[in-house]
Amino acid sequence: MAAVPGEHDSLLQDGSLIRIRSIRPDDADRHRRFISRMSDESKRLRFFTVRPSLTDAETAYFTTVDNVQRVGLVATRHDDIVGIGRFDVTAPGCAEVAFAVADAVQGLGVGSLLLDRLVVEGERRAITQFTAHTLPENERMLELFHKSGLGITTHLEEGECIVLLDLTDLEQWKAAAAARDDASGLRSLARILEPSRIAVVGVGRATRSLGRVVAENILRSGYKGTLTPVNSAASVTVGGIPSVHSVKEMSPPPDVAVIVVPAVHVLDVIEECGECGAAGCVIITAGFAETGGEGKLLEDEIVQHARTSGMRLIGPNCIGIVTSSIGMNATFLPGSVPSGNIGFASQSGAMGIALLARAREAGIGISTFVSLGNASDISSHDVIRYWSEDAATKVGLLYLESLGNPRTFVRVARNAALEKPLVALKSGRTGIGQAAAQSHTASQATPDTAVQAIFDRAGILRVTTLEELLETVAVCSACSLPEGERIGIVSNAGGAAILAADACVGAGLDVASCPAELQEFLRALGCAGVRNPIDLGAGAVPETYQAVVQELCRAELVDSLMIIVAPLPEVPVDSVVRAVTDPAVNPRRLPLVVVMLGTPAEEQRSAAHGTPLIAYPENAAYALGRLTSYAKWRRGEQHAEENRAPEVEFEHGHAIVSHFMRDHREEWLDPSGCEALLEAYGIPTIASRTVSPTARAATAAAHELGYPVVLKAAGPHILHKTERHAVALRIGSASQIERTLREFHASLSDDMREIVVQRMVTEPSVEVIVGGINDPAFGPLLMCGTGGILSDVLHDTRFAVAPLTRSQAAQLLGATGVQSLLEGKRGDAPYDMDALIDIIVRVGQLLADRPEIRELDCNPVLVGHGGARVVDVRMRLGVAAFPLEGVRFLD
Repeated sequence: MAAVPGEHDSLLQDGSLIRIRSIRPDDADRHRRFISRMSDESKRLRFFTVRPSLTDAETAYFTTVDNVQRVGLVATRHDDIVGIGRFDVTAPGCAEVAFAVADAVQGLGVGSLLLDRLVVEGERRAITQFTAHTLPENERMLELFHKSGLGITTHLEEGECIVLLDLTDLEQWKAAAAARDDASGLRSLARILEPSRIAVVGVGRATRSLGRVVAENILRSGYKGTLTPVNSAASVTVGGIPSVHSVKEMSPPPDVAVIVVPAVHVLDVIEECGECGAAGCVIITAGFAETGGEGKLLEDEIVQHARTSGMRLIGPNCIGIVTSSIGMNATFLPGSVPSGNIGFASQSGAMGIALLARAREAGIGISTFVSLGNASDISSHDVIRYWSEDAATKVGLLYLESLGNPRTFVRVARNAALEKPLVALKSGRTGIGQAAAQSHTASQATPDTAVQAIFDRAGILRVTTLEELLETVAVCSACSLPEGERIGIVSNAGGAAILAADACVGAGLDVASCPAELQEFLRALGCAGVRNPIDLGAGAVPETYQAVVQELCRAELVDSLMIIVAPLPEVPVDSVVRAVTDPAVNPRRLPLVVVMLGTPAEEQRSAAHGTPLIAYPENAAYALGRLTSYAKWRRGEQHAEENRAPEVEFEHGHAIVSHFMRDHREEWLDPSGCEALLEAYGIPTIASRTVSPTARAATAAAHELGYPVVLKAAGPHILHKTERHAVALRIGSASQIERTLREFHASLSDDMREIVVQRMVTEPSVEVIVGGINDPAFGPLLMCGTGGILSDVLHDTRFAVAPLTRSQAAQLLGATGVQSLLEGKRGDAPYDMDALIDIIVRVGQLLADRPEIRELDCNPVLVGHGGARVVDVRMRLGVAAFPLEGVRFLD
């Protein structure tokens, strides 16, 4: 019997929640109630006739499935069925689907969620086509199919519309499902961050009680909606507003309840909010998962109850939320939160408090602030999704301790970063490798390498300190995107300018050269240094700064500018800032940062005029470098080729893995299976034969391939052949084969199960490792770098999220030292980089297609002057690390 479809929660188009699970025989009464509540028109469209009810036999049929030939799903809310989807296999690879949705939730996406889940269940059962029978006037059902992203054909037959849905190519379906997920997720969070009615539950009489502080902050910040204090035991008044005893007394109900009651009472409040129809809750109360076992159980119970009721949660153990556009400061923080264009999400309350305080000191304003707390429900990617459509947010700032669902995170973050910069400080950079990993690739795949690969794919700017975070955000929020890497440095302090130039080179910027005519112009102004960095001299006045900046912009010599001011009594810093930021001076709006050496923070803020002011030139260089790298990433992503999968024999690869997994739960694939899988994906290998470990068999294989050959001992316990002395090169005769096999038998004993005889490569080549893992949390990660025996010595490798386009593969390769080797040195001809890039793309596709591959090493890949081939490959297969994309559910 196939696996029973799991239970999960999903978002509807209005941002509310439903639960999807397999139908069960004990759903009989729920099924009867569901049918009885359907309107006559809905019944006619579903059953092609109006029937008041179903017989007991029909109910039993519909609620009993075998999850092989018949799969049934239900969507539930408050334990009532609100939607049903099913398929029945009618022929090998074909199944008939049918749906019914309660009238009250029609048009909210219940049907599309059920169809998406059935697609996944169908793919698992090798279904390649769905058939649906519907009436021509059933416009909603036909619209569901047409918008699904699946290939669709329709025709009329005896008054019915027959719909054929193609499941052989699911790429467009995945994209459509992701778009539906994003739309629902956006509405879900908008209902909480933009509420019309807020209840603060737990407002005490004491002036310093957290509930009262939160309610007063909401009023003080100028909230444009309705606030209701809630106190179950007493009557209190906040700002002239009397309290109620329960959210159930509110009419209409609150959009959001901010909960500040003791942990033991939070579940009661959640139940009341669910009963009255609240959209979500912000739980400030602590005492849950962060305290250990019992707290985690209580948190899980709260989340499950909220989801059953259709609500979303922020927290618990958080400091609240802020939305400046509606004047909502629902936190217990002292002081105001200045309004601005920075979105801020923090998984640490303490770090959130510290960063908001520092942002206030630096004059950085906030558009939205979300303290995620334990992130029991709403996670960082939910907030990023909201920012992507929020006109008030120009830059997203993240303090992260985890990524929630990393595969959702990378997709959502990349989509957002194509529109606006995201800057992240991620804690937990250090860590040990995977203790159980046995391949070269997996041993180097630490959690932080995975996080970095995700950030690289998503275009997220990663920083390592709080200072870097604020400086980078300040630059990103105030500056336009540079069109290139060229930077001009203008200073009245030669030493600081030199430090700035060194830092700019380290940050990946190009300190542009000054042509002769510009140097003459600078000399005429009396500049002390006329090469970039430009030293104006200690006596420079604001007008000198202005003239130099204007000339650099006019000559189109630079893409960004750093202005360094060492304050002198005769050089007011405020005047310099105004001079260089005059729109007439910089008509192209080149990004410009001012470094004000030794100037007090208060004076810096007063001089800012919307210009990023940074204390040290090195910090300014790296902040500009990050903005420049982001601009380069965005240009590349916007013009990158489509991520079309290479031509592969997908079904053949699927058959190889499925056949192996029928008899193994987790084991290393044999050499012949590895080579067959590579062949199915068009990955070239060196001619070889896998034979029994006898001299006769090995000699016959060598004669067939042609000498010289390589002998490799193979077996599930022989992972690193060089370390086990299980490989012999340049074997040129039968006698050498016999002698080598005797040595292998003596040293390897029963570990040697087979012998791989491989043609010896003699032409010049570069050794590269290409591998990957399918991590249960992070998904498919591909690695490439220096290969052969040096792979574990040099650690010259980089990771990327798979699959990759050719341009992404080239960028990955360029981040390693391999690229310089491939370019050829000392007159050597360049090696075939294009052939290697093709292998990288195909290995990435293999990892993405086959989540059963837990570890994969192609090491070495020999890259010659006219091609690249895999010499040795290892693959460990196991139960799929993650489901097929397209299943839309909350973590």
